[in-house]
Amino acid sequence: MARTPLYSRSPQSAAPVPPTAPLLEPKPAGAPAADVPPAPRWGHRLRRHERLLWALAVVAGLLIAGWPAWTAQVKRPLSFEQIDAAVRESIAKEPLAAAAAAAYEAILPSVVQVIGEPAAPPVGSAEAAARKRKLPPGHPATEDDDPMAGRSVGTGVVIVDKGLILTNLHVVAGAARILVNFADGSQSEAKVV
Repeated sequence: MARTPLYSRSPQSAAPVPPTAPLLEPKPAGAPAADVPPAPRWGHRLRRHERLLWALAVVAGLLIAGWPAWTAQVKRPLSFEQIDAAVRESIAKEPLAAAAAAAYEAILPSVVQVIGEPAAPPVGSAEAAARKRKLPPGHPATEDDDPMAGRSVGTGVVIVDKGLILTNLHVVAGAARILVNFADGSQSEAKVV
């Protein structure tokens, strides 16, 4: 006589057991849920197809991980002919004006040259002699007739068209006379405000 296995994973089911409990009578709609029979066990079905589910999970993971690489467009490196054609095409087109060039053209008329001239000390004064001593012998500025001695030169920008000019302090500091050369070639005297 064959014994019925107690624990088996085989799809065969055991022989049906005759019901020993009396049949339940139908209950009214408001009956408590504790008397409802339990739902079918999904754990048994999942265990039966465990290998198939793991295989499906691995295939899904590989598809998700490999999808971007599979659908990506492979870009070939440019050939010398393609590069040459692109260079020739860009040379044939009219070049665009650079933003810096446009700014230069807009600002150029407002740029000025600022010259600070010191008060000339008398030729025989101690200040003139001290200035000569600071320079090495044979320096051209040691001569009394040097017109550039003590001059400071720099640039400035016209801020307000009524004559307000911005320049560096070292250009005009201590200057007795300040000259401004404009972009159109005109020259004017200025004073520190």
